[in-house]
Amino acid sequence: MIEQRKEEKVHLKVPGQGVYLNLVRKVIVDLAEKMGFPEEEVGKIEMAVDEACSNVVQHAYTEAKDIELKGGFFSRRKEDVERPIDLRVKIDSEKIEVIVTDRGERFDVKGYEPPDLDKYLAGMSVGGLGVYVIKTFMDEVDWTHKPGVGNILVMTKYLKSE
Repeated sequence: MIEQRKEEKVHLKVPGQGVYLNLVRKVIVDLAEKMGFPEEEVGKIEMAVDEACSNVVQHAYTEAKDIELKGGFFSRRKEDVERPIDLRVKIDSEKIEVIVTDRGERFDVKGYEPPDLDKYLAGMSVGGLGVYVIKTFMDEVDWTHKPGVGNILVMTKYLKSE
């Protein structure tokens, strides 16, 4: 573990497609390992970031459909074609902070209810645990939406001294 690491920033912008999630995971794992997080905590950080980015891929963007303007003319929103995931990571000697931004459909976490895990497991459900995983595995989580910017998810994990 490196003591008193100066702040470093990494910016990664990838298309919002599942094929790029492996690259995102590799970057996050590499940074968390270099900071000195224990293996279990690296896995939690990786899973939280993967869930956040997977949710963008699956839920954030409307389908890239042509929109009829008038008289047989069609258009397509640039965001729906590119579907980017903007990932900014800031590390220092105390924490890793990951900011995931997308320009997709607004996500409002205020209405989120944590799942009843007993019912979830009894029903052999699949999916739907992304927000739960993110909130459970990270120390601080904040979702916001800013017009013109999009959905902004800030996840922070503190490096605890042993």
